Amino acid sequence: MAAATSGVQAARDAGASQWAASELSIAEQFLSRAQSANLNQEYALAQRLAAQAEVEAELAIARANLARNRDAVTTLEQQNAELQRDLARSGAEDQP
Repeated sequence: MAAATSGVQAARDAGASQWAASELSIAEQFLSRAQSANLNQEYALAQRLAAQAEVEAELAIARANLARNRDAVTTLEQQNAELQRDLARSGAEDQP
């Protein structure tokens, strides 16, 4: 249960609430169900649900990282295009 809890927290820390909200929500739901099963002394079920919560948290982290990296690439592409336009303008101004 502790690994699932820390996995979900790691997903939150990785920005999954912004970048992978649905995956984080699924992980949180599995964790909640695992905690309930544990309270009801359904330990085998709790263990399976906690393992699923961990997997979903890992997916949320991966999706958050992917989305953040895609956003960074888009920003860099825009900056590159702006620099290319500036370079083209300055090159045209230098022409006699």
